[in-house]
Amino acid sequence: MQIERKRDGIGTGAIVAIVVVVILIAAAGYFIFVPGTSSSPSTPSTTTTTTSSPTTTTSSTTSTTTTTTTTSTTTTSTTTTSTTTTSTTTSTTTSTTSTTASKIGVITMPNGVGTESNNLNFSPVTATVIIGVNNTIEFINQDTVTHNVDFATVPTGSNATVGYTSPNMKGGQTWYVTLTTPGTYTYACDYHSWMRATIVVLAAP
Repeated sequence: MQIERKRDGIGTGAIVAIVVVVILIAAAGYFIFVPGTSSSPSTPSTTTTTTSSPTTTTSSTTSTTTTTTTTSTTTTSTTTTSTTTTSTTTSTTTSTTSTTASKIGVITMPNGVGTESNNLNFSPVTATVIIGVNNTIEFINQDTVTHNVDFATVPTGSNATVGYTSPNMKGGQTWYVTLTTPGTYTYACDYHSWMRATIVVLAAP
């Protein structure tokens, strides 16, 4: 009986030992295969985050444009020289006398002189001329009616004789006579009896 009890005690101890071994093996397998479990020491993991700030550099270039405007002014000066040559010829009953060399005296027949009530006459009524200076006389009819010049008295030897008469002059027309003999000349208009005047011709100085 004792021998059987010993055998039973040995059998029970062996079972217990086997169970303990199985538990240890299971525990070891657990530590080996469970994720995150390791027999070696764990090294802490350090994560470094680097933030890069982009740097923007703006370069401003100012371009200056200079515009130069050159104005060219061309001035053209045109000079026109006009030369007028007037040739006047006085006709008489005996000869043609050129008056180019003599300066001119002027006697007018004023506008309205053909009407007696206007109290007008040849102008000037008495004209004085000098031989070689202004002894060529221009008679200008400024009236609207016809007039003439009829010499009544003349000095002896004058180229203009008594009765020497100009052509009829309508309004705006002229007549020239050159008196070359010193003395006093009287004349009138044949159409208007109140129109009477005198020319005094002086010798050349």
